Amino acid sequence: MIEERCWRCIILNDPCDSEDICKTCTDNSNKQHPNLECRRGMLANQVNDGFSCM
Repeated sequence: MIEERCWRCIILNDPCDSEDICKTCTDNSNKQHPNLECRRGMLANQVNDGFSCM
């Protein structure tokens, strides 16, 4: 189980549970932001190296 809120819940300021795919994401997967997966963790750690600022 994961203890931090997912990106969707943070962006939409929704409640988040500790399941791998939270209930909020399951309920909203075809509504708001359908391409936003239920992902957790630091965004900086997920971004491809091709997006570096120079």
